[in-house]
Order: sequence, then C-alpha cells, then structure tokens
Amino acid sequence: MKKILLLASLFLFLFSQPLRSEEQKGFGPLTVQTQNPLLELFLQAPSETPHTLGSGHFRFEIQETLSNIFERENAANGSTNDLDMELYKTAFSFSYGLGKRYELGIKLPFLSFSGGFLDAFIQNYHNTFGFPNAGREEVPNGRFNYSVKIPSGTYAPKKTDFGLSNIELYFKTRILDEEKWAPALSLRATLKVPTGKKSEGLGSGNPDFHFNLALEKSYKIFHSYTNLGFLFLGGMEELNSNLHRSIFSFSQSFEVQFCSVASVLAQIQGSSPYFKDTGLASLDEIPLDLVIGFKGKGNDKGPWEHFRWELAFAEDLVPSGPSVDFSLHFNLGAEF
Repeated sequence: MKKILLLASLFLFLFSQPLRSEEQKGFGPLTVQTQNPLLELFLQAPSETPHTLGSGHFRFEIQETLSNIFERENAANGSTNDLDMELYKTAFSFSYGLGKRYELGIKLPFLSFSGGFLDAFIQNYHNTFGFPNAGREEVPNGRFNYSVKIPSGTYAPKKTDFGLSNIELYFKTRILDEEKWAPALSLRATLKVPTGKKSEGLGSGNPDFHFNLALEKSYKIFHSYTNLGFLFLGGMEELNSNLHRSIFSFSQSFEVQFCSVASVLAQIQGSSPYFKDTGLASLDEIPLDLVIGFKGKGNDKGPWEHFRWELAFAEDLVPSGPSVDFSLHFNLGAEF
C-alpha cells in the first residue's frame, strides 16, 4: 500500500504544475461514509465544501466503495450482533447549479453483499503487525452473515447481489463567501426517500431528514473544512425502541494542495450513536472514522479539464464501535 501511495504522489508531481504561493481554491473534503450495513439503512451525513455550482453548471459522479466488515458480539441481555461480509456500494450522483448561490441534486445508491475475498488478507495483515483479529480466526474466510438481535426485535435480511438503496434528494444554499477573517458557509437539507427494500437490507422503510452546515477557511494551499449537522430518523419497526431519532453529525477535514491537479487530505468524521440500550458496544458506541486520501482534477484547458477524481481509505478509530474495519473508496466525475 505504501508503494502505491508513493508512486501516485510521484506521478502527480511529474505530470502537474507546481502551485503558486497565492491562495488556491480547494477540492473539498473526501466523500466516503461509514459503510456499516445497519447505518446504510438510514441517511448519513455528507462531508462537503460550502461552495455551490455556478448557474446552469452541473456535476456528475460515480462513487465506488468496498468495505470489509466483521462485527461478532454477544451481550448478557441476550442481544447479538453478527455482521460478517463485504459490502459494495455504487452511487450515481447528479448536481445542478441554480443562480449564483443555490444547488440541488439527487443520489442513487446501489448495495451489494457478499462473503468477499479480503478476509485472509486482513488476518495476515493483523498477524504481521500483532493486531487483534477480534475473532475472525474462529469463522471460515468468505463467510456471509447479517443478523442482529436486540430488545427491539430481530433483523436478518436476505443476501442481496445488487439492489437499489435509498434515493437522496438535497437542496443547498451558499450563505457566506469566504473573506479575510470569515469562513465560507452553506446550509444543505437532504431527504432520504425510502426506496430500498427492508427485507433485503437496502433501507429502513421510512424517510429521514438531515440539515448540514459546511464551513471552509483557506490560507494559500491549505484548506480546512468543517461539517456540522442534525439527522432526524423516521425509524424502523424492528429496531425502533433501541434507535435514536435525532443524531448529531460532524466531520473535520484538512487539505494540502501540493500541485495544480491534486491534494492530499486527512479527515475525521462521525456522529452520535444511532443505537441505544442494546448492550452491544458494536451498536451503542459512536461511529468514528479516520479517512486519508487524494483528490483532484484534470489539467486546466486540456482534454481532461472537466474531469474530477478521488481516492480514499477509511479506518475505524473506535474498534469496538459500529465503524467498519476497512473501506476503499473511489470517485470519478465531471463538472461542466
């Protein structure tokens, strides 16, 4: 992995122009989200820049995320959580600029569950560096299981090879432009349309709402992004009595734009717990992730000037919580 990152950095330095010392416009935070299958039933908070698309401009993106998940826990009260799988998420997003300060968009996510192929690799990685396997060695590699039993009830959806999850619709307005001492600021409202089938682990069956404040402050090639939001869940019959209905979300991102076409970013993101009183740390604790990645675009005035891309790796910061063990995220898009 280190060799890949070094080669990518060398390529970007060789085939891009160095930045001048004056302030540059950043590419924005990394867009990967916590890919726990139980959290995917509901709406999750975005990490975004407060900038909006110009009037009549649009952006199209294809996002791919692969996560390896192993949560196996039993509580004294009889609650159990057994999530052993790899989860693939493919999302198509379209955004459109209205006037100088408004933007609206739609996101169509698709989920796919499998036993996967990374179990042996992760166990070898853990063994090499002396990290705990958290019980992975007790079950066969490539095993698939999705079952949760908590005081609210039992949820064990059937395996889905590929299915539509919850469609998201959003409206965003840029409130403030960045000035010398003031950050840029935007407000975004997102509605989750419950299109995903609950029986297949694709949705909760009820709408969710999220309101997000995004702030940005820049100095030359350095950019800081802060996202703060409130999420209101519509609930889910099987989980309701152990489900929080209002959740606080947050992320903090730091970007260094080291050349004309790319930046390196470090990001911490999470939220207050989605679940309560289950007796299971893997549900009741906060989801918290560290995300490291690159983000960039094509050269200006070249054949790839509209091209946008992103590569990120996410790791859980609270190993006993609901954040997944490992996620690899790739995003390709274009702006016109």
